This record gives sequence, C-alpha cells and structure tokens, in this order.
Amino acid sequence: MTRKRNGSAKNQRLLECLRKDPCQTQAQLSSALDLARETIRQQLEALRADGALQGRGYVLTDRARRTATKCILVSVHNNAIKEATFEELLRSIPMVICHYLVTGQFDYLVLINDADQQSEFRSVIGQIRAHEAVQNAVTLVIVP
Repeated sequence: MTRKRNGSAKNQRLLECLRKDPCQTQAQLSSALDLARETIRQQLEALRADGALQGRGYVLTDRARRTATKCILVSVHNNAIKEATFEELLRSIPMVICHYLVTGQFDYLVLINDADQQSEFRSVIGQIRAHEAVQNAVTLVIVP
C-alpha cells in the first residue's frame, strides 16, 4: 500500500500552520498542533522528502502553494499599532497563505488560498477591507 505523506490530515494541519507563520519553531508547532516535538520533526522531514518544504527553514515550495491563485494588494494607514493589528488579522484568516510588505503604491501583498466558492474569497476581502488600518484593497486573480 502506498502512503501519500502530503495528504495526511496531520501534514495538512502542519502545512496550514506554516502558511500562517513560517517562522515558528518546532516547539511552537508542537504546542499549536498538540503533537510531540518528535512527531513534528518527523512530519517536517517527511514533507521535505515529499517536496512540500525545501531548505533548512520552512520554505513552502510551489507544490505546497499550488492553490494560491488569488492575491490582494493592500494600502494601510501609516500607524504602527493599526498595522500590527492588521497583521494579526491576516494571521488569523485560514485562507491567507502568506503576506509580504512591499514598496510602491501598496503596502502589503496578501496571497489567498484559491477558494472553491467565490463567496469565500469575497468574505476574506470583506474582512480585510473592514479593518481600520486599510485604506484601499485591490484584488488580483493569477491565471496559470
């Protein structure tokens, strides 16, 4: 019987945690997922061997992010407290894969997990636009 490592529920939960915050330590991941550190270490090794992670850190490969086809460009008010709460909001939304600070007309590039339903994507956009720090948000769909 062939075992598909990347498809297990545990590995999917681990990948979801890494999408939210790739800087977490194994101890933090262990606590967040309520799993032993050794189990986390083994899962990380399996995900690297399977090609979902690369390098010594937790860099998600394109294969692990292949559903990321939508993004939102966001401008925020220049206020450190509001920006911090905005980043907390981004980390709390399960469909947000990652976000980057960028230069130019916008302040953030937010990658969204491709929603099966347009309503899910609209919900994420609504949550982001409703935050007090947001001045403007523009959506983009990346067509492969």
